[in-house]
Amino acid sequence: MLFRSAFLKLNSDDTLFISKIDDKRNWGGTKDLLELSPGVHTLSLNFHKSRLKGKTKNYQEFDLSFDAKPGGKYQIEFKANKDYSKWSACIMDTIDNRRVSTLITDTD
Repeated sequence: MLFRSAFLKLNSDDTLFISKIDDKRNWGGTKDLLELSPGVHTLSLNFHKSRLKGKTKNYQEFDLSFDAKPGGKYQIEFKANKDYSKWSACIMDTIDNRRVSTLITDTD
């Protein structure tokens, strides 16, 4: 049986990185577009606050899971306020413009 891949686009200003895909280290680095098989996937992501602030390195890591549909097109969206005390990340289905996974925090 043939399946159509799902595609995930990373939409960030180079502060968000995919460190693991389905608990396997992402040695290839962050790509702009990932091809995934249909099914549930968990992405371990992190961002580097120091990259923008010039402070000591401070990493924030979190997981987002979603169910990739055959032929699906998805995009990771990451937003943070200036001091990173509040931030949010979600995976959007870009075909029907709905969230399929969301994480929001109001503290470090």
